[in-house]
Amino acid sequence: MDTTKPAVLKLKPDEIEFLLLQTGIESVDDLKKHIWDIHSDALKIKPYICIYYFDFIRFKMSNLPWYNQVLQSMKIDEKAILLDLACCLGTDVRKAIIDGCPAERIIASDIYQEFWNLGHKFFKTNPEETFPKFFCGDVLDSSFIPDTKISPNVPSQPQQDNMASYVGQIRFIHVSNLFHLFNEADQNRLAERLAGLLSRSPGSMIFGTQTGRHEKGYRTEALSPPASHGGYLGNNTFCHSVASWTEMWLGVFPAGTIRVEADLIERSKEFLVGLEPDVRLYQIEWCITVL
Repeated sequence: MDTTKPAVLKLKPDEIEFLLLQTGIESVDDLKKHIWDIHSDALKIKPYICIYYFDFIRFKMSNLPWYNQVLQSMKIDEKAILLDLACCLGTDVRKAIIDGCPAERIIASDIYQEFWNLGHKFFKTNPEETFPKFFCGDVLDSSFIPDTKISPNVPSQPQQDNMASYVGQIRFIHVSNLFHLFNEADQNRLAERLAGLLSRSPGSMIFGTQTGRHEKGYRTEALSPPASHGGYLGNNTFCHSVASWTEMWLGVFPAGTIRVEADLIERSKEFLVGLEPDVRLYQIEWCITVL
């Protein structure tokens, strides 16, 4: 391993257990070398700040408080569909499958097909084998996700192999580290697109996590990696507050049809380097539930 790289690769015990099992690698040292190799390949696809800090190996969906409810519903309801939007290498999808979520009722999606392909390299899987559906596309492209208002629940099963055929069909949508890539207006557009995909059945959810602030606005705190490592996209990020986030979703859905849960949580800086000691970072953990 290149010892000139910053020491930001730290693995939690549950991550080690999961990744060793999923990759078939036998030692932690070999696993770390494999992660560094994949890290380098992923940065070449798109040097997102979350890639730089190894978010592609972290559990996001399963660490959220609504995950167990989603998982149990997916096991019981044979028509329920789970969408993992901005899935990157597919770590959360694979964790859900290991936890008992039926792979045939999971959809994964990302704007970069290369990330999904790299996921197969990372986890040493064959894309020809039975695996969740993957749709590649831009979430703000109306040919990918229709630009439509809230759609009524459609009881028939989707017939086409594209995201547009799932309008009003998806019971659970997980989306983490995506909204904050857009400005405020486009975040609202994205919320409308996801609301259109969501089933109108009571208990249907859109949930996830994203960067937040006490007051909405652009984050200016330094988070970009050192220039020598080529990372970017850490600063000038539009962040909602809990109040503005709640207001946005209440404006997307008809009055009285959803419950919005949102908490602002200070992020641990354990896995981050290059930050000033007084810099504090926050994220919003949130869930939209159909009543």
